[in-house]
Amino acid sequence: MLRSVLSRSARHPPVRPVYALPRMAHFAQVLIKDVLDAYVERDADKAYSVWIRDAELDEMYSSLFRELLIT
Repeated sequence: MLRSVLSRSARHPPVRPVYALPRMAHFAQVLIKDVLDAYVERDADKAYSVWIRDAELDEMYSSLFRELLIT
């Protein structure tokens, strides 16, 4: 069994550290705060701004997902 695990680990390089996760988490927190503020203030323009910025978070996620599939 150990030989099997070692041979599999030798074929796959170690996963690179994912530096994007903390940035994504912070960005998501900002979006959540802003959308809650927009809701409380009944500010449609602010809510729309969050919706537009959410596309950036989606792109960050997709990019990270592709990077993890490649490694």
